[in-house]
Amino acid sequence: MHALRNAHRLLVPQGMLVDMHPTMPNARLVAEGRDLGPIHQEEWARRWLRPAEREMARAVRSGLFTPLADLAFRVVSYYDDPEELVEEADEWGDEWISTRVRKRIRRARPPVERHERVVLRTYRT
Repeated sequence: MHALRNAHRLLVPQGMLVDMHPTMPNARLVAEGRDLGPIHQEEWARRWLRPAEREMARAVRSGLFTPLADLAFRVVSYYDDPEELVEEADEWGDEWISTRVRKRIRRARPPVERHERVVLRTYRT
């Protein structure tokens, strides 16, 4: 909430706050039009997504911001090297890919696509 209060303080009257972030359900991996499986993001959602969304809702309830618009869309990221995706996944902190899905990724013809749902929300001060 502290960061949201600071953002409110820094914005001009009738200023706009834009909030864009990935959201649930879990991102999916796709190759050649075939779903390879999920990226497990449950820990990320528990540690980061849900608390951030709760704090934003609290800021709205307290009158700091007024919701204006809410848009959900899908973002697709492409990996030309399936092995690079697997190696990158090892560095993700709160996301992971199962052994079963890793095998599917390694057998897939590139590109491997990461499909995730993103929300874009705007608020007025």
